[in-house]
Amino acid sequence: MNHLNINFEIQKAKKLTKNGNVEEAKKIYENIILHYPKNLRVLDALKNLNWEDFQSNYNKAMDLYQQKRYDEAYDLAINLLKNDSTSSTLLNLLGGISLAREDLDSAKFYFNSNILSNPSFAHSYNNLGLVHAGLKEFKKAIEYYLDAIKLDPNFSECYKNLGVAYRKIGEPHEAIKYFEKAFETNNKDVTSLNSIGLILKFYEKYDEALEYFNKSISIEPSYVYYSNRGNTKAALGDFDGALDDFYIALRYNNKSHEVYNNIASAFNEKGMPADALPYLKKAIQLKDDYADAYNNLGIANEFLKNREESIKYFKKALEFDQTNDDASTFLSYWHFTEGEYDLFRKRYRSRLFKKKSREAIPLNIAQPFYEAESFTVYDEDGINIFQPRNETEVLKNKSIVLYDEQGIGDEIFFVGLLKEFMKNVSDKITIVCSDRAKTIYNLSLEDIEVFTRDEIKNVNLKFDYEMPIGSLMEYADYENNSIFPLEKYLVPSKPLKEFWKNELKTHFKGKTIGICWRGGRTSGQLKKRTLSLTDILKNLPLDGNYVNLQYGPVEDDISKAEQVTGRKIINFEGVDPLKEIDNQFAIISNLDHVITVQGTTYHMAGALSIPTTGLLSVAPDFRYLNKGKKSFFYKSVEHLRQQKLSDWEPVLNKMKVKFENYFNK
Repeated sequence: MNHLNINFEIQKAKKLTKNGNVEEAKKIYENIILHYPKNLRVLDALKNLNWEDFQSNYNKAMDLYQQKRYDEAYDLAINLLKNDSTSSTLLNLLGGISLAREDLDSAKFYFNSNILSNPSFAHSYNNLGLVHAGLKEFKKAIEYYLDAIKLDPNFSECYKNLGVAYRKIGEPHEAIKYFEKAFETNNKDVTSLNSIGLILKFYEKYDEALEYFNKSISIEPSYVYYSNRGNTKAALGDFDGALDDFYIALRYNNKSHEVYNNIASAFNEKGMPADALPYLKKAIQLKDDYADAYNNLGIANEFLKNREESIKYFKKALEFDQTNDDASTFLSYWHFTEGEYDLFRKRYRSRLFKKKSREAIPLNIAQPFYEAESFTVYDEDGINIFQPRNETEVLKNKSIVLYDEQGIGDEIFFVGLLKEFMKNVSDKITIVCSDRAKTIYNLSLEDIEVFTRDEIKNVNLKFDYEMPIGSLMEYADYENNSIFPLEKYLVPSKPLKEFWKNELKTHFKGKTIGICWRGGRTSGQLKKRTLSLTDILKNLPLDGNYVNLQYGPVEDDISKAEQVTGRKIINFEGVDPLKEIDNQFAIISNLDHVITVQGTTYHMAGALSIPTTGLLSVAPDFRYLNKGKKSFFYKSVEHLRQQKLSDWEPVLNKMKVKFENYFNK
């Protein structure tokens, strides 16, 4: 091949390259190199050609990856790796593809390889963090994220990943710090502001959460942010404000099944279940396996007294989501009210394993009696219940620590079931309770050691099993009503009882009635359960003796009620059941009667066997049943039941007649 021929061949190869015939051009260059291995012009051309070829194929692989054609992308990228095994971009791409394919082992290999070849490449450390996060190894993920930040202090995406990881391990303050940093390094990252809002909402810091959702909306209006702000307003009890936001959210996305469901939830909470129905039907049209919508249909129909429809929809919710807390809980209650106690026990048990449950935080000082792995049997509705075993025999004479769950009212109620459990199962019992319940438990429970959660940490005792105290529900003999209704199973402090007896005598002569008019932990519960103190008082005799049993700020309620009705209600300052219940317990023990909505006061009065009138909203839980005047659980309690959501007038009319007769006796 002479000089002219080489020039001719090079020009020919360049023309082929220009026309996209790269492989033909490479063949010409490679043929020249065979004869002239040191020709610099050809060597440079071949090097550039290989690079262009690499870049072209890399871009193709990246395009396939972005199109979620992961298998094709992987095959092309792995071929490229044969020619350049240390390419940082290529190793990172292969790791990303593996991560998307959920092949975490391969992803870990490629990202680690990239670190070995390119130890200053921050993205590899971040990506290794993502791998460990995928493995639920969040603390390890955090280590890699922090390494990435050291290499690139402006790595906004990595700050966001740190926020997610810290949120996963239950460190909200750290999570918020890094989400703030993510936004600081990238002021277009509105998702980080939204994440902070969601954390604050979860921890019930609603006003602060609103600030972040407001800021998110001001930067980038989105149906997601309007929807989150609406849910926060609903949590504050501002259902009209919530609806305004949900309607705006629909303008941005009228295909969002979540938004339609949110609107329906707000109507349910407002006591307008009929208005919720069309939105729920729309939500299900958009997503026919939407468990939350079916659950809300169950709630709406329960409020509307359509019991069969309600049950149908709750079962439908569980068909699509076995962990749906509300649906499973409702059905367990329904089984109880129908006398189907065995089915009640099975569904009630499952409350411990609901993903959304806030109940029963373990002590981790003994073997949990209920193991999630044992939940392997399904009932006729396809609901995961539990592996059958003779549990009474398993627990027989074992040492058991029962720990608090839910609220103080529940602690008071559940302990009423302890005596039968100790008689039939085991009397080797230790109780861990809230600070507020301890004094009452100590006074009432003979030969049982009682500790708070802080105290039990320093106690050198061994237990066979630990169980939430609510589990006593499963061992009660409902079929034979052996212990029901419960009667005077808790006692107040004698000195306090005597003190309040004398104190009441200084204010009143004759029968004295305690009143509690608000109940519930959430805004929705408060709205459904709560009456106006004014409405209650004006339906009671003018010359009656009335005592405040309501916890929380009450001054405005009392002032208004006294002004409007001409009745007086005594409020004993310094008695705060939110901090301690000993004084409240002693006051109730001296009363002739208690009028209360469902909640802690109801259970206090029932446990003391004080004559009580319970004012019940539509669809209360199983402890109140959904029919009948007499309480199933408390001997001294009678019920006046609401028949229509938010309509208290018939209840108050019945109360009026009852207490006119009461004072005339």
